[in-house]
Amino acid sequence: MAAHDWDIIKYKYAKKIVDIPNGDQQFLMIFGGSSVTAGHDNLYNQSYPMIVKKRMTPIFESLGLKFLVRNIAMGANNCLPYSFCYESMGGADPDVVGWEQSYNCGRSDDMFELVARWAGWSKNRGMVYFSASGGMSPSDCPPAVEEVPYCDEDWTPEQAGLIEWYPEQTELEEEKMELDKFYKAHPSADRFVGVINDYHGIGKHGFNVWEGNPHCEIPVMDNSGGGNNDDFTPVTRSNCKGVDIAGCGMLKFESYEASLYGSGGNGAKWHPPRAWHLLRGEAIVWLYTLTLLDALLDIEVAQGIGKTRSEMSEEYAKKLSELQPDMPHPKRCTEFCYTKPVCYTNFMPHYNPVLTLDSQLVGTTNWTMDDKDYGAWSLTYGYLDEKPGIHAVGGHAAGEIHFKITVGSENPEKQVWICGDAISGALDHAVFYLDQDVTAEDLIHYEPSNERVLW
Repeated sequence: MAAHDWDIIKYKYAKKIVDIPNGDQQFLMIFGGSSVTAGHDNLYNQSYPMIVKKRMTPIFESLGLKFLVRNIAMGANNCLPYSFCYESMGGADPDVVGWEQSYNCGRSDDMFELVARWAGWSKNRGMVYFSASGGMSPSDCPPAVEEVPYCDEDWTPEQAGLIEWYPEQTELEEEKMELDKFYKAHPSADRFVGVINDYHGIGKHGFNVWEGNPHCEIPVMDNSGGGNNDDFTPVTRSNCKGVDIAGCGMLKFESYEASLYGSGGNGAKWHPPRAWHLLRGEAIVWLYTLTLLDALLDIEVAQGIGKTRSEMSEEYAKKLSELQPDMPHPKRCTEFCYTKPVCYTNFMPHYNPVLTLDSQLVGTTNWTMDDKDYGAWSLTYGYLDEKPGIHAVGGHAAGEIHFKITVGSENPEKQVWICGDAISGALDHAVFYLDQDVTAEDLIHYEPSNERVLW
């Protein structure tokens, strides 16, 4: 994480905290992605966004600040139209937008830019967090020797004899600059942020164990000269990456138990085991709690010299304005991201009731809507991703279905996307008509007019 991005998070926190008496304040994190982030093959509450929620909620509650984490990831989802729907599914104006879909569109600069723009479109001037898909499964490692393995949810620092750390501001500054040094050498999210290097206000950061860093050095045992196991020589590996510490014996965390899936069975090789969700989640928590502590210490110093909440709020707003300039014009997603998309979907989870597909339905129809209920598989493991659809049962015999659509005059693309299941060819035989400038009164009991045209 760059020092600049650390400061964005810090001052976002600080302003929300001092503004609490002025009304409810909240910090919203939306994590989008694939079945990896959705937690498949584990329990939903073991997914890394839920680890973030579990660890950080008590801290925010103690401050009187509402903390919301929305995991809107879905299995088997295309990057488009899914990436249009962050606010539809996750809620309006996030403070953090999380992305993980490198298996589906991991080389698509237009997708990286679109997701980054969700952070910039937010009224709360959000941050973007890119996370590579996948995870390790150390099934060949020996079991832990500790009674409670390091990779276990019930492990505590006290069991390992670790001393609690109570950092001063100077120590937090050292942590910030150490992170900044690594970021400037080679960002962990480099694969995703190249196209948005000039997006200085969205605090782009992330997690990718496949990226090397020139400042990284780790000790390893080398046997490149051949021979038996006694011929291993300790050497230092430079420009290392996260995956280099995934081998047995490199981390106490990497014991056999870290290969187990929370569902109790085997998992797909592209799904992280439970412990790797834990590691991902706590890596995020580490960054976001260090910056929170820095904010609290800054407020404490300001109070000590007699500053009022309003003075601090004004000062933090000014700092954020300097740190978060407006977004530039898009470069790669120009066909669909000049303006903020409005997505209507019934896909779940869904936290924005005004942006459902059925809320746009007008007139009468014989089409059938799937129940918005979770099936046995979801209920067993707690998964929230479901894809309720609307179907013309019987084909043309089901008749027409009508939706109201508003295309803003400020929208240079003048686009409407209508999406169906590509595998089943859902829209192959559909015919679309356009009835323009229908009044709000006529929409109440809508009937197609004689002026509608083939679209």
